Amino acid sequence: MRVLLWLHPLAWLAWILYWRIAAWDTKPTTRRDSPGYRLAYSLPVIAAFWCFWLPAWRPDLRVTLFPDREACWAIGTILLFAGMTVSVWARVVLGRNWSNVITIKAGHELVQTGPYRWVRHPIYTGILLALAGSALAHDFWTDLPVVPLAFIAFWIKLQREEDWMRDEFGAAYDAYCARTARLIPFLF
Repeated sequence: MRVLLWLHPLAWLAWILYWRIAAWDTKPTTRRDSPGYRLAYSLPVIAAFWCFWLPAWRPDLRVTLFPDREACWAIGTILLFAGMTVSVWARVVLGRNWSNVITIKAGHELVQTGPYRWVRHPIYTGILLALAGSALAHDFWTDLPVVPLAFIAFWIKLQREEDWMRDEFGAAYDAYCARTARLIPFLF
């Protein structure tokens, strides 16, 4: 069982490693958000990840929420890998148009295939699902703010991204928005 305790951190480490390697092959940037705006959407994500690490330093914070920890771990692990799969799939489909900050790339394309058929921001959808899975598997009360904090960060970021995409693609982007949800297929 001890080996399983490392599954989530190792999965996140592998995911981050993939993300960094995939970032090497992107198109040149023609427009980039400001450092101040970047800070506005980065701070909630940093705070969310600190929530995961707090119980490691403060044993008194290791208070669980659910009585069946094994079920939490199993369901959380399924959600983690489902979310990571969605985010990686979306990243692969986005290809060289991707950036970890808000940008417009040279020859930027309006991608509407793969998971982008159902949601405009499937990377965020996948990450939120994966974070919810890790929070559930971790099962400490300090994990409660993780998904809301990440959602706030992504909400700040996606609003600017959508404004820039609308500037770049005009009516084509409006039509895409009219038929595609933001984060949850067919709902939101």
